Amino acid sequence: GIRGGIKSHTDYKDGNGDYVPNTRFNEHSVKADLGIKKRFGVFGLYYDYNRPKLGMCVGASVPLVPENGRENEYWYQDLTNHVISSRNTLFLQNLKVDINASYQANNRKLQTSESTPAFEMVDMDMNTFSYELKTYLPSGEASEYIIGVQGANKTNRNNEAPNHVLPDADVFDISAFGLAQHTFFDDLKAQAGLRYDFRSISTEEEPGKEAVDTEYGDVSASLGATYSLGDQLLLRANLASAFRTPNIAELTQNGMHGARYEQGNPDLVSQRSYEGDISAHYHTQFILLDVSGFYNNINDYIFIAPTSETTDDGDLIYRYSQTDSKLYGGEITAKAL
Repeated sequence: GIRGGIKSHTDYKDGNGDYVPNTRFNEHSVKADLGIKKRFGVFGLYYDYNRPKLGMCVGASVPLVPENGRENEYWYQDLTNHVISSRNTLFLQNLKVDINASYQANNRKLQTSESTPAFEMVDMDMNTFSYELKTYLPSGEASEYIIGVQGANKTNRNNEAPNHVLPDADVFDISAFGLAQHTFFDDLKAQAGLRYDFRSISTEEEPGKEAVDTEYGDVSASLGATYSLGDQLLLRANLASAFRTPNIAELTQNGMHGARYEQGNPDLVSQRSYEGDISAHYHTQFILLDVSGFYNNINDYIFIAPTSETTDDGDLIYRYSQTDSKLYGGEITAKAL
C-alpha cells in the first residue's frame, strides 16, 4: 500500500491570543509497504519519507516574519528523512527467527536569513544502517528463551554550510543478548537478561574540536519476578544494571547551541547504573490500588552545567562533566471504579 500526507499550520497563539512569530510548520510524508506471507515465513518491505519544515521563534526572526502565515521563509529547520526497512520472520522447524534491517538517510538544514554569514547555516547528512537477528529457541509451555545480535553503522558528514553542529564522525555498534523467562507453579514468573555492547566512535578534527577515536564495551543485566497472590493482588520486583556511552555531542561540542555556548569533554567515560524497583498492584471490581518504589545509583553520570568561564564575546560556557548520582522515589495510585 501507499499513503501520503501534507500538514501545514499557522503561527501558534500565546495566552493573550497573540500570534507567536514564526512558530508555523509544514510537513510532507509518504509511506509505502508490501509484504508476503508463506507457511515458512512472513516478509515485509517498508519505505517512509518525511520532510518537516519547523519555524523557529528566535529574536532574529521576529522582524522578518511580522505577520501570521504558513510559509517557511526565514529561520526554520528543514529536515528530510528517508527510511527503508525490512522486517521478516522465518519458521525453521522448532525455531522462529526474526531478521530485521533498515537504512536511514537523514539530512538536516538550518535556514536563517540574509543577515547571517550564510542563509544555509547547517547542512548535515546522517546515514544509518542497522540490523537485528533474533532467534526464539525451542521452549516449553512454561518457558521462553531468546538469543540475538544487533548492530548499526552510522556516518555523519557536513556539507558546504559553515556551521558544523557535530563533526564528521563514524560510529560502529554491535551487541549480543540473551533472554530467559520461566513460570514456576503458575504463580511466579521470573525473567533474566544478559547483554554485551561494543561501540567505537571516530571523529575528524575541526577548528575548536579535537579528534576523538575511542571504544567502549560493557555488560548489562537484569533479573525480574512477578508473583500473583490470587486474582486481585500482584507483586513485582526487578534488579538491573546497565551502562550508557557518551554521545558525539557530549564528547566534541564546542560552540553555540541554541542560546548558549557548550563545550564537550573528550575524557568522558561510560556511565553505569544500578537500579532496583518493587511494586504491588491490588485490583478489584471496585478499586484500583498501585504502590511502587525505585532506587537508581548512577556512577559517572554525564551532565552539562554552567562554568565560571566566558567566551571572548562574553557568553557563559556550559561544559559536560561527570559525577555520581542517586535517583529514588515512589508512586501511589488509587482509583474507585
